[in-house]
Amino acid sequence: MLRIRWAAVARSGQYAPVAELADLHGRSWRLPDITPLGMMCPLLARRNHCVMLIALLLVLGVNLIVVLALIVYVVARRRWLKRQSGAFVGAIRVSAGEVDRLGAKWKRGSGRWVHDVLVWSKATLMLTNHLLPVDSLSGERQADAGEIKRLGDGPVIIELMCGDATIAVGTKPEHRALAMGPFTRGA
Repeated sequence: MLRIRWAAVARSGQYAPVAELADLHGRSWRLPDITPLGMMCPLLARRNHCVMLIALLLVLGVNLIVVLALIVYVVARRRWLKRQSGAFVGAIRVSAGEVDRLGAKWKRGSGRWVHDVLVWSKATLMLTNHLLPVDSLSGERQADAGEIKRLGDGPVIIELMCGDATIAVGTKPEHRALAMGPFTRGA
């Protein structure tokens, strides 16, 4: 049986991995100081470097596991959001007034209706939902050329009243009915 242990290397006085051969009765024979482990990587010939290398690999491994878990979570959440009934892809902005965590610039994401509340998940990570209680439908229009990007030809903009603010939701023409939600009959 081949066994590797730390021992003082002759001539240098430093610790290094030493290979030993052992038989079934516990007797061992020490192999020469140049071990296969030391020949493969000179950094491993010194104990401090070996410990540092192991610590570095552990830290990188933990970080990689966290990043991988985050990627799996985001992909699973996106798939789950797309499979919800009434889900649509689009962009949202506040056109008049103020709404918490929404601005005047178009933000991509996906939405769905739960009664008269628009549940909006911002794109990229989609970690949080924005709940927007909508009072009424304010209007509907075709988007101007270059107003909204990546929503196909002729995106539709639906304006909704949320308290004192007006929210504009841009979506593909085929998702128009989904984006209007409970206000479809009124239009």
